[in-house]
Amino acid sequence: MGRKPKNNKTTKLKNIMLKKNLSRKELVDIINTNYPDMNISPDAISRICTGSRIDYKISTLLRLCKALKVTPNDLIDYEHLLQKNSIDIQPKEIQI
Repeated sequence: MGRKPKNNKTTKLKNIMLKKNLSRKELVDIINTNYPDMNISPDAISRICTGSRIDYKISTLLRLCKALKVTPNDLIDYEHLLQKNSIDIQPKEIQI
């Protein structure tokens, strides 16, 4: 029996992969075939899928988008940042 995952969060990436019936290995193969000079590891995909890795390079995001034929908005989990009391997103007045 393997170790329990630290975070089994449902991410946008995981949902898209389920809808497209795409395994993590298949996604890694697509990215590494299309971007041989910018390979991505199966571990990186796994961590992004489970939500344990949330900070990654824009180049990784763009490779995921190209491979899945989606936009960055489709992949980035940001809704929790817009909840009340989370952050102040209102523009501040500037006095001149």
